Amino acid sequence: MRNPVTLLIRALVFGLLLTGSLFGQNASVSGRIVDSQGGSVPAAKITLIQTATNRAVQTQSNPEGYFRLPPVPPGGYEMKTEVTGFAASRLTGITLEVEE
Repeated sequence: MRNPVTLLIRALVFGLLLTGSLFGQNASVSGRIVDSQGGSVPAAKITLIQTATNRAVQTQSNPEGYFRLPPVPPGGYEMKTEVTGFAASRLTGITLEVEE
């Protein structure tokens, strides 16, 4: 059986890599939070923190587990996810870039 926290982290990476999009000169990050069974995780608190400035943006997953963060400038980030019933997770070393 897989660790549900590991799957939660993988869901975030999937969101960053596959549904990140460009919005002007900012990056937009979205994705879906799922549990170890692939079920939606509603009401997850997602925080994206710019490492150079400590500026943070937050959102919450909807009833289907989907989330979309506000557009952010390119740079280095880390992402935290907190959900009742799960250990908090953190992804570090995230780089968001804008292509010209």
